Amino acid sequence: MTEKYPLEALIKSREWELEELAPRLAAAKSAVDAAERTVRRLVAEIAAAESELAREGAQQGLIQVDRRRISALFLRDRHGELHREREALADQRAALAQVMEAVLSVRRAIRALERHRERLRRRGEDLAASKLQKTLDDLWLARRSRP
Repeated sequence: MTEKYPLEALIKSREWELEELAPRLAAAKSAVDAAERTVRRLVAEIAAAESELAREGAQQGLIQVDRRRISALFLRDRHGELHREREALADQRAALAQVMEAVLSVRRAIRALERHRERLRRRGEDLAASKLQKTLDDLWLARRSRP
């Protein structure tokens, strides 16, 4: 089909939108990865501190009140930090989901436009083929009707 698709500019603008979303998607994925690493690090710190505290309590007959108090304060601080980081991770995941939804929406729009373009192309080809067939039929009938 030699005619230009009338909605080609719309497809191009959607492709540009998709290109603009790519860095946002990469940044959102990176932010989620960083938040997940932070949460894993905090969980490991808490587990190490708790196991150290339990081991010290089992090994020593005397309870070192100051050391236990410091450990308890450290653990409370780390648990608070873990809670904040988990909330930040949830926010980062929500932001990633929004960007991914925008990307999927643009991709769906592009696919729909491309399907529409293909339908128009096929319809044009079918119309051209039927016109050609009609012309050939008319020529054949015109030749047969001549004496």
